[in-house]
Amino acid sequence: MKHQTLFKKLFFCLIFLFSAMAMAQHKMDDVIPGIDGPLPILDHMPPGAAEGTVGCLHLEKVNSYVIYFNGDPIFYFYADLKFPYPSIFGAESYTLQIYDSKSDTWKDFLYNNEVCTTTGDNFSIDIKYLGNEINFRLKLNGGVMDGYVSNSVLVKQQQRRSRMTSWSSDFGYKEFVGDVFEQPEFHMEAYNAENKKFETVMYPYSYCTYKWYRRNPNSYEMTLIEGADSATYTATADDVGYQLVLLIEGDDEHYSLLFQVESPIIRYPIYSSFEYKGSDGFIINTNYILPEEVLSMINISCFGEYDTVTQTMPMIDIPINEIVTIKEGQYAFYCDSLTDIIYDFHLPDNQYSLIQTCTMFGNRMVEDLYAGFYSQPMHIQTELDGAPVVRDIELLKKNISGGIEIVNIADSIMHIIGDTIVLDMIIGDYYIRVPGSADNETTYFSNTPLWSDADIVNHPSYTLHWEDSIFVVKLINAIVPTTGSGVVEGEIYEAIGDLNAPARSPFNNHTRNAYTLYLRDANNNLIAKTVSDTDGAYRFSDIPFGEYDVIIDAVGYRMLTQPHHVVLTEETASISGVDYSVTNDGVEARSIPVGVKSVKTDRSEKDDVVYDLNGRVINAIPEQGIFIRNGKIHFSR
Repeated sequence: MKHQTLFKKLFFCLIFLFSAMAMAQHKMDDVIPGIDGPLPILDHMPPGAAEGTVGCLHLEKVNSYVIYFNGDPIFYFYADLKFPYPSIFGAESYTLQIYDSKSDTWKDFLYNNEVCTTTGDNFSIDIKYLGNEINFRLKLNGGVMDGYVSNSVLVKQQQRRSRMTSWSSDFGYKEFVGDVFEQPEFHMEAYNAENKKFETVMYPYSYCTYKWYRRNPNSYEMTLIEGADSATYTATADDVGYQLVLLIEGDDEHYSLLFQVESPIIRYPIYSSFEYKGSDGFIINTNYILPEEVLSMINISCFGEYDTVTQTMPMIDIPINEIVTIKEGQYAFYCDSLTDIIYDFHLPDNQYSLIQTCTMFGNRMVEDLYAGFYSQPMHIQTELDGAPVVRDIELLKKNISGGIEIVNIADSIMHIIGDTIVLDMIIGDYYIRVPGSADNETTYFSNTPLWSDADIVNHPSYTLHWEDSIFVVKLINAIVPTTGSGVVEGEIYEAIGDLNAPARSPFNNHTRNAYTLYLRDANNNLIAKTVSDTDGAYRFSDIPFGEYDVIIDAVGYRMLTQPHHVVLTEETASISGVDYSVTNDGVEARSIPVGVKSVKTDRSEKDDVVYDLNGRVINAIPEQGIFIRNGKIHFSR
């Protein structure tokens, strides 16, 4: 079992290695949630096949072949028949049958006096002596559909001996409403009886006609699309659930041809992108607002363990614990313990498809929505005063609920190269944190004491040389104890419904026991540090007189306002009420500090901090209404 798991991981690592190189410096296009409104509801789907029948037989082309005997040509005319492998229907094999018009019955087709059967996916049948019009069908052998028969196809002999020498088409890569299907490129030769040779037909597209059909994938019944007779066709909502088939026929004067190309089943595209990917699930954005009946049908699957008997890796469904609508067009899929592998998102019917796009060099590539988790080396260094040092490191990552959690890296350390720590980490966005020590403060990458100011590490960086993608944390020197008589104090409030609840109250089902706060001077130097207690109270003491920002490290929450700015002087040596509120939205400076004489929103000396009547910092004096500045109430109008 262990070697199978290793094989699977190696297989996917190779896939993603090449994908990463091809997609270097590019990313999947982001989708604005719900931008196109409600998802169009499609009320038509092709009917099923009749009892005892299955649609599967496709006539691709009728072609001529020639061999020469003593300089004279001997012609063969072949009908190329295509079909899925019989195992798709649970059958063991197919038998080819031919219609006998004399007895009005279907008979097994004999080749060299033997019944023509196959376990494969095609036949090329010599029809030279079978008459001008021949009907073929398949009979399934074995399994629950034993004895079922396929749709029939009509094959006609060529009027002029002609052969298609080559062709190419992108039909198989288009399958969505809005896709433009174009005629295949092909080359033709027609037989010249005078010189007994096949000669190239110049401009073969000038001597053929086009007919576009909708084909029921269940029965293979074909319906002509009225008015669709050009070399191109754009798939519409009417085509959803059906296949498109293009029939190209020669004019029988310049050349004879019967050539049919088929598309996959046409589906309605739902453009999607990932807002979040993690071991606990996914958040996806869709351009349409999805109704509950469509949302509930979304499946997530991945490859299972390698089967040494069948030499395949079967797809298995991933349990989805819950699907939550965050907002219109944005949905969270909660799962358990996802690992490094590919996860496919799909809808089980043939109406809609979740797809993602990537715009590269001006071209847009389209593919089914999938999330790829794979491991890549992450290189991290720590420096103090410009010199490399060895420190413990922590990685933080957002979870599907938006919270920040510490990643367990104990089993991820690959090795240490000099002063570089190499971690084997799943791709994604991380925060690097180096805990405080005797000579450094807690520092987030690249050089900040606050999570809210930390740089996100987008892993991997897709550079060709690992030396170019080392994440260097420049550590902040340990704070030197201060001497002075200044005091700054306040409380941290976790505002959940009750704005007056201090930090001991639960926040989002979690209890915050402590926050780290700093005093920062005008030169961005940290002057002092303290930690709030279980009641949310904190205090700085022995602080020299001067101007400071009071900053707070609230992991997972961004600052919504400017931080409190205090000025300690002999006249105002103690300032209290320097409070903050931590809410689901972020961190806000709260209340009016008692004893503050001049509080600035920045260091430009332009404006004092402005508060509303709730004590919240606002960025500018309102055009009208009541506001507070420098402890005085003002009214603007």
